[in-house]
Amino acid sequence: MDSHYVYKPLLSRGSIRVLTLHPATDPDAPVSCDLDEVSLHKDPKYYAVSYSWDAQERSCPVHCAGHQLLTTPNCLAALRQFRQNDKPEVLWVDSLCIDQTSIPEKNEQVAPMGEIYKTAQYVIVWLGTSDRSTDIAIKTFKEMMDATNLTRENIQSVLQGRVETLVKSIEKESEDPFSSLFQRSWFGRLWTVQEVVLPSPRKVHVCCGSNVINWVFLLGAIDRLRLAKYPWAKLNDVVRVEKYLSKMIDSQRYPEVRAILASMPGDIVRGPSVSHILTMARKKASTDPRDKVYALLGVFQELEFDCIMPDYSKSTADVYREATAMAIKNDNDLFLLFQALDMKIADASDILRDSPRKDDSGSWILTDFVHNICTCFHVIRTWVEVSTWYAKYPTGESVKAALRRTLIQDDPETVGRPTFEAAFEAWYSVMTASEVEVTAKILEASHKPATAQDFSEEVIQRCIAEIPQEVRIFRIAAIVSAYHWVAVLFSNRKCFFTTEEGYMGTAPDFIQSGDCIALISGVCMPLVLRPVSDGFHLVTHAYVHGVMYGDAWPDTDAENEIITLV
Repeated sequence: MDSHYVYKPLLSRGSIRVLTLHPATDPDAPVSCDLDEVSLHKDPKYYAVSYSWDAQERSCPVHCAGHQLLTTPNCLAALRQFRQNDKPEVLWVDSLCIDQTSIPEKNEQVAPMGEIYKTAQYVIVWLGTSDRSTDIAIKTFKEMMDATNLTRENIQSVLQGRVETLVKSIEKESEDPFSSLFQRSWFGRLWTVQEVVLPSPRKVHVCCGSNVINWVFLLGAIDRLRLAKYPWAKLNDVVRVEKYLSKMIDSQRYPEVRAILASMPGDIVRGPSVSHILTMARKKASTDPRDKVYALLGVFQELEFDCIMPDYSKSTADVYREATAMAIKNDNDLFLLFQALDMKIADASDILRDSPRKDDSGSWILTDFVHNICTCFHVIRTWVEVSTWYAKYPTGESVKAALRRTLIQDDPETVGRPTFEAAFEAWYSVMTASEVEVTAKILEASHKPATAQDFSEEVIQRCIAEIPQEVRIFRIAAIVSAYHWVAVLFSNRKCFFTTEEGYMGTAPDFIQSGDCIALISGVCMPLVLRPVSDGFHLVTHAYVHGVMYGDAWPDTDAENEIITLV
């Protein structure tokens, strides 16, 4: 058995190792290679491979200069696919070209990784081995975007016509030919982002098995499907981060692109920020949490931000603190503090499942979901009760109006609905009603066109006795669902609070009595701070109705104070 390969330290800064993949006519032959040091400053010729590690163990042997290296199954499959029959292929593959056991070398090689992909002759995106579904996906993309025999005058109309015909032909999700391709793990990884946005897009080629499609071609197809309102495959999310960063980088590199983008609405007008990029990329996965920052350093450098240097000897907490300081320094605001808490909103589809029902014996089946709905109902009902303690609200609006907007964080889409106020009034009447009144409303909804007044006290009491409270709450929640479930979703993992001045708000449920609400310049929401001996500890952000839009900001700087966050 070959002995384990021992990496030789790189001799100079600005150098990398490239992998020379030896040819083989037998596709099952062992993979053999050499590793050689080259200087990035001397225009080396190589292809850079972009792939996902998939948290796989390095268990597959690769023969290197008479010794053995271990790599992941996905990487080995890529090497087998890229290996030529009759000539060597020169590649850069991070897991093999960087000594992964050496923290100093990882620190040194991660910093110029963006330059490695920019310098490469081509970037090969490896999605993994193909199967029938991915074969169909790529074949469909190619047929849809084939411009053979098309002219400049008709190319746009013909291509869009094909897309619209395809969209109309797919009537259900099971017929979608593209999801299998976009479910490949590469699309969900963070390291792969800079690997395709930093090089010229035309140098990037996407491979799935032996199928190849150009990156620009793929992005164009996705755009056309999105414009045709293609309902499957979550096309808006697949390459959202990559497309945004590509626009920002093109704007940085080319003044004419910057002029075009400056005329467009939205975030593009304001330009990129460290905070916004870190926030956008949060859903992308990385095995090492420190790479949530380090995997974007190439992008930050390209956008000419002052960057931290990678250091894998530091803890995750230290890296995140450095990244926060970097964001504050470059962006000149405190927006990233607003993102300190990663809240997960419950899936609204859960509301539609696990309804209470009877079994064959007539006994009620009450799932944990039903019990949770009941608990949630009681909690929000106590919030309504607390709001009634106040006769007026500091802004001058009624307490009920303030509550209506507080529970949904004044969400403009919800507030703007024509039925919003009526839905709240129906919900509020239930939340402030007695048990008898609530039960009468349930009976009314179940026996239309009868009204609540049509049911005697005896009927209502029998209903209360025979139907469990959880069932009655589940049913009344459904009756006033137009407002109730919106409030539930906005209140997920939160608590309701009032301030000494009578303001109402919601915040994550780990705030405490005695915490302070602070308005801080550069942050778009109030922060919850906890007094400690030498300053304040940042707890989280909060919604406080009446102080969200600068309404409570002092008129003069004399009323402001400088505080220390520790």
